Amino acid sequence: MAEQKDRKFMELLSQKNKELEEFAYVASHDLQQPLRVLKGFTQLVESRLERKLDDEDKELIYYINKSVTNMQALIDDLLGYSRITTNVRQFTMANIKEIIDEAIKNLQPIIDETGTTFKFDNFNEYTEIYCDPIQMTQVFQNLFDNSIKYRKQNLPAVITISSRKTDINLIISVQDNGIGFDISHSERIFKIFQRLHSEDKYPGTGIGLSICKKIIERHDGIIWVESEEGVGTTFYIKIPLYDDKIFIQ
Repeated sequence: MAEQKDRKFMELLSQKNKELEEFAYVASHDLQQPLRVLKGFTQLVESRLERKLDDEDKELIYYINKSVTNMQALIDDLLGYSRITTNVRQFTMANIKEIIDEAIKNLQPIIDETGTTFKFDNFNEYTEIYCDPIQMTQVFQNLFDNSIKYRKQNLPAVITISSRKTDINLIISVQDNGIGFDISHSERIFKIFQRLHSEDKYPGTGIGLSICKKIIERHDGIIWVESEEGVGTTFYIKIPLYDDKIFIQ
């Protein structure tokens, strides 16, 4: 009887989580339209009254546009977070090096701009994992973007990627030479909307690492971090090499 109750509770919890994710998707999508209208009208006012605007007026318009842009970024990240389990693709065997290369390619403009370099140390480029390749690309893209964002002032980011295999898992590390952080905050950084730095200094929505965690957990894996202030940060991902479960779109 107790086992049956537990099963029903888990089914109900799963249903509620799915409903919440679908609600977040719909709500986030519907919020985009009024933001687009607000931005459009602000630009229209600015163009019509350009010669009549004083410095204070221009500053107000700047902050309106900045707030709209920040809100759009937040909504986009919320949509991405809600889609992790509601808009899924079939798992397949994929080469981990190709996944990482795609993530680097997606960030190429900022990599070139900041002089970021990548190193592969003890990395087996022929390893394949059973995964959603697009979601795994997003994980590495978020981690690399994080390393670039939190690089030391006037010092290019150096990102070192390593891997090792066990019988059933692949463990990947992404190490940087950035500003690091107090390791006591290691759990907090994976929680949605949790930030360790002010948005003025390091722009962002505080969702990127939450997305990484949710994707890795969907793959029956775990993600954790080690860091030291002023030295750098290393993220670790442990993910099954293969799985006999069938994932259906």
